[in-house]
Amino acid sequence: MFVDLPYGKSDVKRFCQLALDSTTPGRDPRHMARTRIREFREQAEVSQEQLADAVGISVSQISRIERDEREPRLDEIMKISHRLGVAVAILIGEEEEPDPVPVVGRIGAGGSIDTSTEQFDVANPLYVIEPPFALPADALALEIHGESMWPRYDHGDVIIVSMHGSDIKSIIGFEAAVATEDGKRYLKRVIEGSRRGLFNLESHNAPAMRDVKVTWVSEVITVVRASQVKRIKDHARRSIQRQVRAAL
Repeated sequence: MFVDLPYGKSDVKRFCQLALDSTTPGRDPRHMARTRIREFREQAEVSQEQLADAVGISVSQISRIERDEREPRLDEIMKISHRLGVAVAILIGEEEEPDPVPVVGRIGAGGSIDTSTEQFDVANPLYVIEPPFALPADALALEIHGESMWPRYDHGDVIIVSMHGSDIKSIIGFEAAVATEDGKRYLKRVIEGSRRGLFNLESHNAPAMRDVKVTWVSEVITVVRASQVKRIKDHARRSIQRQVRAAL
């Protein structure tokens, strides 16, 4: 998925480069940009009317840009990039899109949920999402069930974690995704327990779990809020599953 964020330094830098390129004979990237606008607009589920309103031009002008009948101005490219939540470099085809991430299971925020029947199988995920940026090759996602005020998570949020996990010593004192020996997963702050190899798991709206044996722990790489989660369609998901299985 793509997230609608304010311009970052990389976008401003790219905007400046676009301005320079457009003055160089044979190097006008605006043509590349308009050939992908419709693709990304449909992926973001943004209508032509909504995009036109964000850019400050008419729907007919957006339609003409998408049909390669009108060149967008550089400031329009930036506004389109911002509204669709797509980096300028990706929009104009100079940078690859981030690989999709499988959502392999669920995780409890605050209270517990039973995840013992889930296979945690990357090759057979619950569904697949489009991340906001490129992630490590071993990244996978977990869907949050329940709510927590600290750490703050809402039902349906998705966290991105590492399949191979993290060194638990580096997690002490911080929130993390953890799996316990009874087959459950939580989002908790990890604290050293009373004995070596045991840990306390804390959150604001649930009793602390004392002296728990942790079988897997991973830092939270990023969070995709429920309102921003974009699932990949079934036919794309099946194709990704085939690729994953082939790579295993």
